[in-house]
Parts: sequence; C-alpha cells; structure tokens
Amino acid sequence: MGWLTTRPRCPEVEAKLDQIESEMKRIGMWQQQPLAQEQREVKGAFGQGSMSFEQWLQFVFIPNVRALIASRGKFPSSSEVSTQALREWKMWGSMENVDHLLDLLREFDELFGWSARGLFRKLDSFIERIRGGSTCI
Repeated sequence: MGWLTTRPRCPEVEAKLDQIESEMKRIGMWQQQPLAQEQREVKGAFGQGSMSFEQWLQFVFIPNVRALIASRGKFPSSSEVSTQALREWKMWGSMENVDHLLDLLREFDELFGWSARGLFRKLDSFIERIRGGSTCI
C-alpha cells in the first residue's frame, strides 16, 4: 500500500496557500490591520479565545505553513483546517460567500491525507499511470 501514502510537495502546498489567500482577499475576509498585541498569543486550537477563525487563518496558519515551506520543515501527516472552517462558517455561523474558500481549504487538507474525494482522485491518477505504462509511482 506504499502507493497510497503521499506527502505533499512544497510547490503544491505553496500554490494552494496562494489560492486561499487570494480568495480570502477577494471575498473581503483579509484584514488589513495587524492583530492587536493581546490577540497575538494563541490560546486555543484555531485561535479560539484570542482571535476569529479568519484571523487565525491569516495571521497564524498561512504564515506558519509558509515558514515551514521556507525552512523545508516536515509537513504534518494530516490537516483538518477545512473541517474547522465548515464548523465555524456553516454549522455555528452563517458566513456567506465562503463556498469556494471551503473548497480550497478541503483541497489543502487533501494534500496531507485522504478524503473520499481525494482518495478517488489519487486512485484515478494511479490507474492512469498504470494504463500509460509508467513504472514510476
């Protein structure tokens, strides 16, 4: 089952972060002012207790992932940022115009693990390689 194990490549992760940031700006979710000093200390998961989820994405998540890319650090084995976004924006709130951003966050998570949709995409890619005669997996 080694072919099912995947680690994202830095360019893929960076490109997805760029798309996430662009979409946040497009829908007016990107904050122009920096966080207040008292908000900068993250107290809970996803910034709970000190900042909104949107602020956490902008001021914690995106910069931390970019720093990991720059340092060639090891990526985590999974990501659940889209699950939290769905909770924040759809289950607990009624944020509008976030459907495309949710899709981008789901795609980000899929780089680090398996969702049903991601699994089928990976299997399709694997089958295409076999049919095309590629031995490099």
